[in-house]
Amino acid sequence: MFNKRDDFPSFREVVDLELDFISRGSDEGPFILRKGLYADQIKMYYRYFDADQILILAFRDLVTKPNETCNRVLEFLNVDGPACTFNIEPKNQREYPNKITSDDKKILDEFYREPNRELKELLGRELNW
Repeated sequence: MFNKRDDFPSFREVVDLELDFISRGSDEGPFILRKGLYADQIKMYYRYFDADQILILAFRDLVTKPNETCNRVLEFLNVDGPACTFNIEPKNQREYPNKITSDDKKILDEFYREPNRELKELLGRELNW
């Protein structure tokens, strides 16, 4: 879809394109918004596994509390052994040249409002975004 362009579209162009596809009931991509509909994805797993067989973690917890999060995984898997002790230094950090605009944030907040409410209800808790 985007490979015929000389430059990659802006975030807003991709969001607007996907919102148009969604409004028309199309299953065409891009899928950056629909990939964030986590409740729908988790429900598919719940069709095959009991909720207590699935550990759902937030990426931010892995980044901000890697040892604690890793230890949660080990405990969930019932793995005996030494506790996780990562000493993680930030790598490849940089400033993004184009920050998300307040208008873009409003669009995302509106799009995800109901799906995130559904996700919270499904999990019985909010995730650390």
